[in-house]
This record gives sequence, structure tokens and C-alpha cells, in this order.
Amino acid sequence: MSAGRIVGRIGCPWCGFEAAHVKQGDGKHPYHHCPECGMLATCRNGMQAANMRARMRPVDAAPATPADAPAIQRRGDDIVMPPAAPAAPAAPADPPKPARRGSPWAPLLGALK
Repeated sequence: MSAGRIVGRIGCPWCGFEAAHVKQGDGKHPYHHCPECGMLATCRNGMQAANMRARMRPVDAAPATPADAPAIQRRGDDIVMPPAAPAAPAAPADPPKPARRGSPWAPLLGALK
């Protein structure tokens, strides 16, 4: 099914690859194929096909970058990353589970062996 012609690009919802293929096969609906993770998603009706076509970009267009994404700065050979946000505090560990009780029939079954 991945032999259709590429009609656009879209971000893969599974792995996040930004240049996944939107292909058009012999049928009338497009489908999504990610060459990175191998995910294949088909459109089963016209509404799904219209939503996919609205989200896709042309084949040769660059992926959109969010306006609030931190920019990477270069100083010579060094790459200077913007400071990362502090990590959220770790959740407290769950208390250990109590040991399972044995069956009331265990002494009797053990005597039969």
C-alpha cells in the first residue's frame, strides 16, 4: 500500500518525525506513511481525508517551527543551548504492597502430596 505517489508531508503522531509522507494511492482517500517508524494510517471517509489534507503541507515545504521554540545559538564550534526549565519534583514512591495471603486450602493440599 505504500506504493502511492507522495502528495504532501505531515508530522507523524506516533514518533514525531516531521516529514512523514501523505500518499495518494489508487483509491480516492489519502493515507499517511512514516518512513522512520513504519506507521501507516488510512482515511476511511471524506471527513478524515479533508482533515488530513488540511494539516498537510506541500512536499518541498519545510516543517513549521513553533514561535516559542528556543533558538540554538552558535559560538564558534560550541553550541549554546538556552537554559532548560527546571524539572518537576519527583512523585513520592508508592508504599510496598503487603505479602499475599496463602490459600486456606494450602495445608490440606500440601498434605495430599
